[in-house]
Amino acid sequence: MELEIWSGEWGLPSIDCQCLQVLTLLKISGAVFEVNKTNNPLFTTEGLPALKHEKRNLHNFHHILTYLNEKNYVPDPNLNAKELAESLAYRNMVEQKLFPALRYVWWVDEKNFENVTRPRYAKMLPFPLNFFYPGHYRRINESAIHSLYQHLETDTDIQIEIFKEAEKCLTCLSNRLGDKDFFFGSHPSTLDSFVFGCLAPLLKAPFTANVLQNHLKACPNLVKFVNRILQRYFSRELKEYEKEQPPKAKDTSKSEVFPNKTRNQILATLFAITAMLSFGISTGIFSISLHNSDPDDDDISDFVNEEQFSE
Repeated sequence: MELEIWSGEWGLPSIDCQCLQVLTLLKISGAVFEVNKTNNPLFTTEGLPALKHEKRNLHNFHHILTYLNEKNYVPDPNLNAKELAESLAYRNMVEQKLFPALRYVWWVDEKNFENVTRPRYAKMLPFPLNFFYPGHYRRINESAIHSLYQHLETDTDIQIEIFKEAEKCLTCLSNRLGDKDFFFGSHPSTLDSFVFGCLAPLLKAPFTANVLQNHLKACPNLVKFVNRILQRYFSRELKEYEKEQPPKAKDTSKSEVFPNKTRNQILATLFAITAMLSFGISTGIFSISLHNSDPDDDDISDFVNEEQFSE
């Protein structure tokens, strides 16, 4: 088997949701396959991902899942009929409620598109496709979003509705996962690969407009879930990304503040002593005798008298 996908970034093996879904599904099912990061949608008629095997060319997650089962690469060997039905129901929910929001975040939101999506895809795509395809993909997704929400009048209404449904979906997934490692226990399933593919780019991409990303980060079990799958199946990509990150700058704030703090303490102490002496002299508590130039005058002392206290 050969899987053609978009390449990755931010510690992910691919930045594309559907590529991540299929890639993780193949890992979970135990299939033997090679990964080819082509970054060229013209290589296939239906774009990426593309699974090639025995003269078959498959793109859709559900078609690939069916094909894997036919080849005895079963990703859900331990699930009963009820759990399989539940898995399908949750995948449908994610596809209907969360996936439109991801398309909006990646392609429709202007800030995210200009600061994250366009530069990343322009870097991956070969010349001269990098000048055409980012804008082309954006127009396709804008058209799809407006078709789904044509009953709403303004773009603001569409955004509000999309994010409301997506946030409900994330909360539902968080509640379903609970404190388990994966949705159906200790071993990942088809549902885990499907959800991971959607959540990982949303969590890791440095979006400028990040309302939905913040909601995901507010679900700590989903964040741990994403990192758990990354560590289990894509640790090499994660380690390579961590190595590329510049070392954190040493915190010198304490060393910079400390000398000033010591200096200020010394000055404050000297000021307090000076003030006390001035007050003592002015009130007569301390008296000072000055040396007289007349050597015969024994009444004048050339030293500071001791403190005189009166009851």
